[in-house]
Amino acid sequence: VAGYTSSLDESLAFLHGGNRMVPLGTLGGASSFALGVNTAGQVVGQSNNVAGEFRGFIHTDGQMRDLGTLGGDFALATGINSAGQVVGESALETDFVSNVHAFIYENGAMRDLGTLGGSLSSAAAINDEGQIAGHSYTAGSVEHAFLYTDGMMIDLGTLGGGRSFAYGLNGLGQVVGTSGLAGDLDTHAFLYSGGALTDLNSLIDPASGW
Repeated sequence: VAGYTSSLDESLAFLHGGNRMVPLGTLGGASSFALGVNTAGQVVGQSNNVAGEFRGFIHTDGQMRDLGTLGGDFALATGINSAGQVVGESALETDFVSNVHAFIYENGAMRDLGTLGGSLSSAAAINDEGQIAGHSYTAGSVEHAFLYTDGMMIDLGTLGGGRSFAYGLNGLGQVVGTSGLAGDLDTHAFLYSGGALTDLNSLIDPASGW
């Protein structure tokens, strides 16, 4: 298990295994957060450095390493697979709020995954096949869930509302997340499989009372 503990205004990433919690340290700053771990015990997350910048990290073989950025001064690592491929988001420029893209980090380098036509994207998870799930702004400036596979970012659409977000996927490329319904007054969980979104609420037995 990977996570973080908090004390006052500081946090520290940890790896828990073998009945003990191991602190992972930081990149030189006061805080770190672990957000993903693979079967080899490699941990990814975010830490601030001496300059106070927030950077994505990978912790492996007892060392925490800065993954760098796509050109700005901000990055966040959210997921890692068994091959050690890392995904997350990074700023392209120092004004990271307006220009952040999803990335994959492999073979010692960070690569921009692009967007669905808008200015922002973020990767949430990666499976062992190298497929990636996340969300991106479209050319119409709305956030849609995506599946990145075979070098292409696929717009998963919505359940009728304006926005959707993907949070996880399995080895079959099936994606889970949330989406607004028509009118955007309600949000439901979805499963993307076989090229289609399924509203998980539609699988509830109407006679159950739920």
